[in-house]
Amino acid sequence: AVAQRGPELVARTQILGHVREIVQSQPLSWAFFCVDLSRFSLPAIFSAMTLSLVAKVETIVVHVTGQISDYFLFGCDLLSVDQIFTGSPQAILNVLSQDQKGVVIDLAGLNLDFAPTFCPDPLNYGVVMDLPQSAQVQAYLEVTAPVQVQGRPYISYGGQPESAPLVMAQEFLGCWVWDILSLHTFRHIRTTYS
Repeated sequence: AVAQRGPELVARTQILGHVREIVQSQPLSWAFFCVDLSRFSLPAIFSAMTLSLVAKVETIVVHVTGQISDYFLFGCDLLSVDQIFTGSPQAILNVLSQDQKGVVIDLAGLNLDFAPTFCPDPLNYGVVMDLPQSAQVQAYLEVTAPVQVQGRPYISYGGQPESAPLVMAQEFLGCWVWDILSLHTFRHIRTTYS
């Protein structure tokens, strides 16, 4: 599914009355990931990279801010991601953006000067502990409050737990569901009407 086999163009035509809508979609030429391993977990980072591979992006380049772990390097090798060691991500981005279309996935909070840039922000992801209301639970919480660490059985995306559009159960926390990244993030979509 992730094998790179040249450019892939997908077209869909739909006739709406007297108007013909043609939607063409093709993979972007490159994806540039800025990564900070202290902001996102390895499963999160590699799930984002895997999305770009499934979308058939030709070139994936990663810039790491901060410490680099052996696990991260192994994962990059496993995914066949180009590893360029430099102190200036903007310089690499300038070279990549000269002739082909691409996207920046900023998982390090660098705020690079490029469009389109997607910046998932873990500080806006809330954590919810979902316990049923009962007298026993209330008594337990009062007794254990001084030593209790906030539980993390659920992760909510969207800021406030009560307004979160997505809640993941504990058994899915090893996976990662992105709120702003999808296969369409890594594809160039052009719509024409005639």
